[in-house]
Amino acid sequence: MERLEEVRQQQEANIKRFGADYHFSDYIFTWKDGRPYTGYGLYIVEYKIDDNYELRVGGAMGKPMYARLIYDGDEYVDIRTEDVEGFISEHS
Repeated sequence: MERLEEVRQQQEANIKRFGADYHFSDYIFTWKDGRPYTGYGLYIVEYKIDDNYELRVGGAMGKPMYARLIYDGDEYVDIRTEDVEGFISEHS
């Protein structure tokens, strides 16, 4: 219980530090900004763009392994290597 209390106190400090940028979740193990920790050192960041699109970037140690523009939750294009304009045109 003592360790969980320490985690809770650290979480409260991080909420104050990150303010509106803090990501609330039901996970106990998270990065300092509240994003869930996968356990493998992989950091995944998701940005909702609008009702149809989101950007998802994943990687480890500050180096992206992928950067995907995702349409409607399942179709995607890697924005680093593929035709983003063509992908968007297909879904307009």
